[in-house]
Amino acid sequence: MEVQIESWGQGPPLVLLYGSPAPRSHFQPLVNKLAADFAVHVVDLPGHGNCPKTDVDYTMDESLDAMELALRDMAGATVVGFSSGGYRALALAARAEVELGSVVVLGGMASLTPQERTAYGGFIELVESGADLTNMVVERFLSPVYQQNEEALAEIDRWLAGSRVSLVRELRALRTSEDLRASLQRIRCPIVARTGTADQAVPLTHAEELVALTSGTLEAVPGAGHMLLLENFEGTLASVRRATGF
Repeated sequence: MEVQIESWGQGPPLVLLYGSPAPRSHFQPLVNKLAADFAVHVVDLPGHGNCPKTDVDYTMDESLDAMELALRDMAGATVVGFSSGGYRALALAARAEVELGSVVVLGGMASLTPQERTAYGGFIELVESGADLTNMVVERFLSPVYQQNEEALAEIDRWLAGSRVSLVRELRALRTSEDLRASLQRIRCPIVARTGTADQAVPLTHAEELVALTSGTLEAVPGAGHMLLLENFEGTLASVRRATGF
């Protein structure tokens, strides 16, 4: 498989990895703010952004192999991963094929619990059935305060307008992904784990665990849900800037 990268700006390299079902556009406000000071690179998986769709499933390891190939000339980059993109950011740091400068995990995880893997199976069945996912996604991804917010609900609609086939492939890859916890000790770059205290999609316990295993920095955002770039944009932007060291 192949991934594609779209780039903006000049300066120290900063790589953005988004998760599913979030589209690349969810990162655009962050790109717009950072491109004045950094070379910002957004990685698209098959069926997302400008990357062609694939007719076959891929594993998490296959996607990581493709990312390492695409990022081979970006040593020292700060990698920011949202949700499953956070998992990939940690995996890239642990594999150490590309030397990273720092990693920022936004609502991400190093592993899934058995219960979460089972829940992902149910979610995959719902997606494949064509069921309306709106209410479930709103409850899991938005804090109670934002569940009636028009901008947030419009963003959810954009997320769910994407290809269900591509979403299922990504969910399958994540559901069968490796438990990274044993390999986190190999990470040598600084780790920041930023998660909302009201995140129902990837609860705060995941961030607490990965910080304990990496001696990283925990940033718990009071009252925020999963969509930190919507509910806590300025704070998250500041966190990313701090992590770059510039």
